[in-house]
Amino acid sequence: MERFLTDDRTLSWLVLGLATVGVITALGGADGNIRPLLVVAYLPFVVRVAVPRFPTWVALLATTVVAVLAASRDPQSEGVFFLSIIGVVPVMASDPHRARAYSASALALGAPAVAWLVTSDRSEALGWPFWCMGTLLTVVMGALLFRQRTLTDQLIEARQQLTDQAVADERRRISRELHDLVGHSLSVVMLHVTGARHLLRRDVDEAERALIEAERAGRASLVEIRHAVGLLRDAEGFGTAPTPGVGDLADLVDEYRRGGMDVGLDVHGVSAAVDGVTGLTIYRLTQESLANVAKHAPEAITTVDISVGSDQTTVEVASTCRDRPLPAQPGGMGIVGMTERARALGGDLTAGPTATGWLVTARLPHVRAEAGIDRPQPA
Repeated sequence: MERFLTDDRTLSWLVLGLATVGVITALGGADGNIRPLLVVAYLPFVVRVAVPRFPTWVALLATTVVAVLAASRDPQSEGVFFLSIIGVVPVMASDPHRARAYSASALALGAPAVAWLVTSDRSEALGWPFWCMGTLLTVVMGALLFRQRTLTDQLIEARQQLTDQAVADERRRISRELHDLVGHSLSVVMLHVTGARHLLRRDVDEAERALIEAERAGRASLVEIRHAVGLLRDAEGFGTAPTPGVGDLADLVDEYRRGGMDVGLDVHGVSAAVDGVTGLTIYRLTQESLANVAKHAPEAITTVDISVGSDQTTVEVASTCRDRPLPAQPGGMGIVGMTERARALGGDLTAGPTATGWLVTARLPHVRAEAGIDRPQPA
C-alpha cells in the first residue's frame, strides 16, 4: 500500500481509465472528420499499458500533438485536451529525468494556447486558459506523486538499512557471547589437560583428578553453551535466565585456580551497588582476560582487582611473568570484544603490555547511577 499511487503499473491503468472516459466524451461532441484524430490521441494510453517500458514522455507528446491538430480544426472537440492533461500525471510522477519530464509537461501546458492561435475561426474561441490551468494542476499533482515515490523509496531503503544493522549487531552480540563462552571453556579444560600430562608419569592419582576436573569443566561448559544457544533461539526467553555478575567472580577465579593458575581476586567496595548490566560486563571482561592469560602465559601470576565506586567500577587484570619473556599481544576477537562491551556502557578499556607482563584496565559507569535510580532522594 505504500506505493499504490506511485506504482507505474497501477498508475498506467488508472490513467487509461480516465482517458477512456475522456475520449468517449470528446467523441460525442466532435465532427466526424475529427473522430479518427481523437482515437489516435487515445492510442498512446493503450500502448503504455500494453508495453510498460514505453516512454511516458513519448506518449504525452504524441497525445498533445494530435490534440492540437484536432482542436485547431474543430474547436468543439477541445475536450481532447483532457487526454493531454491526464497524460502529464505519469510523466511527472515516474520519469526519473526531471528536466525531460518538466519539458514535456511544459509543452502540454502550452498546447491549448497554441491550438487557439492556429484555429481558423477564433469566434468560437477555445477555453484555453481553463485547459492550461487544468494541465498546471496535474503537473503539480504529478510532482507531488514523484516526491512521494522518492520519500517512499528512501523510507524503504532506510528501513532495510536498519534491518541489516540490527542483524549485524545481533550477529556481533552472538559472536561475542559464544567467543567468551567457548574461549573460557577451552582455556579451563586445556589447563587441566596440560596439568594432567605433566603429572601423568609422576602422580597418576593427581593426573586422574586433573582429567576428572577437565571433564567436569567441559561438561559444565557444554551445558552453558547449549543454554546460551537455546536462549538465542527463543527470543521470548532471552534475558530471563540469571546472568553472572560480580558475585560470581570468586567461582570463576576458583575454576582457573583448580586448573593450576596463580590467580588472586580483590573486590573493593559494595558489589551489591553494581547493576546487573555492569555486573555482567565485569564478569565477561574478567573471564576473557583470564582466558587470554591461560592461553598466552598460564604460569603468570595474575591479580583481578575490582574497585566499586559511587558512579563507576574499575576493573584491572594484571599478569606478571616470572621466568619468560614478555608475551606477545593477543590477537583475534578477544580484545575487540572486550572494548565493544566497555564502550556499549559508555566506558573505556585499555589492554597492553607492561614492564613485567600484561594489564587490562576497564572503567565502567553504573547504568543505574546514570539513570538517576541510585541518587539520594530529597527529604
